[in-house]
Parts: sequence; structure tokens; C-alpha cells
Amino acid sequence: MNERLKKVFREVLRAPVGDDNSAFNTPGWDSLAHVSLIAALEREFSIKLNFEESSSMLSVKAIEEILNKKTIKCLVLDLDGILWEGIIGEEGAVLTEKSLEFQRRVLELHDSGTILAVNSKNNEDDAMEMFNNPRMILKKEHFASIKTNWDDKATNMRQIAKELNIGLESMAFIDDNPVERELIRQQLPEVQILKDIDDFKPVILSEEDKKRGEFYQARILVDKLEKASPNLEDFYRSLKMRAVIKEADESVIPRLAQMCQKTNQFNLTTRRYTENDIAQFIKSNDHRIYYLRLIDKFIDNGIVSMVIILTKECWEIDTFLMSCRIMNRTVETAFLSHIVSEARKDNIKFLLGKYIPTEKNKPVRHLYQEHGFGLLKGNYTLELSKTDIKCPDWIEIK
Repeated sequence: MNERLKKVFREVLRAPVGDDNSAFNTPGWDSLAHVSLIAALEREFSIKLNFEESSSMLSVKAIEEILNKKTIKCLVLDLDGILWEGIIGEEGAVLTEKSLEFQRRVLELHDSGTILAVNSKNNEDDAMEMFNNPRMILKKEHFASIKTNWDDKATNMRQIAKELNIGLESMAFIDDNPVERELIRQQLPEVQILKDIDDFKPVILSEEDKKRGEFYQARILVDKLEKASPNLEDFYRSLKMRAVIKEADESVIPRLAQMCQKTNQFNLTTRRYTENDIAQFIKSNDHRIYYLRLIDKFIDNGIVSMVIILTKECWEIDTFLMSCRIMNRTVETAFLSHIVSEARKDNIKFLLGKYIPTEKNKPVRHLYQEHGFGLLKGNYTLELSKTDIKCPDWIEIK
């Protein structure tokens, strides 16, 4: 469990709380304590919870799920009057000690996992020239998206969200112009408007979160490489992908549980398992969990996919999920190829899979059919003696 969340529970309930605690099994978690708990969560994580959210937060699992959804992942900044004093295209920009201290604070956020973006009414050449100033603490490469143009800032904000593939509710905005702040407040109420950097308190739930900015910057490089490649196969090969696939142990439980809670698009069954659930599966003789770490020419992407298998007479894929950051790279085919190989080692004849549709997982609705599974009695079935899944030759499995 997140340390800041543990702190809130200690202060409100004055007792240690674990992943399986809820209002129904925890002494002291009554209606009055719940009101205090909601207020404490809002203070600690700088969020606003509506009535529906507050009413549904009756367990640690439910609280973590809502916190994940409301996590501010991206800090969007104006330039003039924020990163420097003055207007760069008019009287000129000045780097004062105050603006440099602001940049130091923003860099700390970047290094702890916050994605940075720029949304500024400026000439691009002027802004880029300022980023080349040797006194600047923040450099162009620290920003995953930069919008320096004369479009309205609400339009720019939508484009930043689209580029980074995050929701507007995951964004916060700092601008010294009250007119621009009001525009965003009216047109994009999901975006959190901040008065100062001190108001920004990101929720960092894992070591993977701390690398979030690096991941998004690497994705920009990947997108550029894809556009420059003549075809998809050349693009895949140019990435020099290596997939490290291992059976899960206790060291990866927090990351696997986090993926279960957060992954929506590439998630065949969307089962929200907790750390305790994952720990029990690892100990169980009836389950096997594999995880995949992906490394490419740009970055070590960390643990990006997992498969939970029920090891009965036939192997059944209970959970198959993958981070949207590495979708459309054929990594899922490499992972399924490895699962098939492992099943054959145990003399398993059939591999079963299930797709439970949600509003968000439509991108993977045909995944099993595309890999040779047939539909039989409500399950997708692969007969291992007749059908094979080959690993793409542009992905090395280790």
C-alpha cells in the first residue's frame, strides 16, 4: 500500500490497515470515521472527491482504484512569467533566482515521475532559444510535449492529452494569466488549476511511476522512428526489442498489483487483484504468474505485461494485461509464444482464454482469434498439438 495512504489511515483510524481491510471488517471504520477519512484523503492527495466516489470508497482496494484514476500524471506549464520573468518576444526574458528555484522544484517533480508539458502563447523559435540558455535548469528534453503557438490553450491542452494518451483529469496547469486559467476552468473543468507549485502533490505509487517522464519521452522517440521507417517490420526491427519473461516472486508483487488496478485497454478480463491476491497466487499450486519486462533501443520500459494462469488439466489464462505504452509492437505475440512453450513443457494439451468486454478493452476483443484460438463453450481454445504461436523474429526473448 502507498505510504501516504497508510499515513492517512493511521491518523484517522489510529490502527494499521492492509490491502484487505474495509469498512465491514475494520474496527473504528464507522460513518463518522469515514467522513474524516474522505477529508484526510482530499487534503493529503490534493484531490476533490464527489459524493459517488466518497460513498464507494468502503475498502482499501476501492480507495486505491479511485486514487489511481485521480492521479495527476502531467504538469502543464506556461513559459512567460512562470519559467522566467518577462515576455520573451517583447521586452525579453530574465532568469531570476525566484524563477530558477521554481525550475528546480519542477525538475524534482520530473525526476520523481511527473510528466512535464508546455502550453504557451509564444513563437516557437524564441522559446527554443531560451531553453538553450546555459542557466536554464529545465531543458527541452525534460518535456514530453511542447505547444508554443498562438492557438487557444484549451485546444493545446486537448492535443497534449491526446499525444500523451492520458485523460484531462490526469493533468494540472500553472499559468500566471487569470484569463487563461479561467478559459481552462470553463472549457476543461477536468484539468486541475494550480496557483503555485506548492499546490502540486503527485501520487507516486511505485518505482515504475517514478520513471513515467522517461517513458513518455522515449515514446516520442519511438513515434518519430515509426514515421521515418518505410514499413512496420523495419520499424519493429529498428527498435531492437528484448523481452525478459520470468515467473513472479515476492519482489514484483507491488508492480503486478498496480497493473491489475490500473490497466484498462489491454486487459482481457479486467480482474482487479490486490497485492494480497497476487501473493496468494504465487504460493498456490493452482496458479502460475509470468511477467514481461521490455527493453528497446531507447529505454528499459520495466515490467509492462503479466499473465495469470490457472494450472488445471488445461491451462486457463485468467488474466492477460499489458501497458498501453507498448501496445502495437507485437509484444503480446511474443508473450503468448512463451506461454505456449511453457505449457508444452508441462504436457498441457489445451490453452484456454477468456475475453470479458468492458467499455475500454475493445482494442483486444479479437486478440485470441488473431492468434489461432477457436471459440468453444464460451472459452477461446488453442489445441497445442495442432497450433503454434511463433515469436516475431524482431523480439528477442530472454
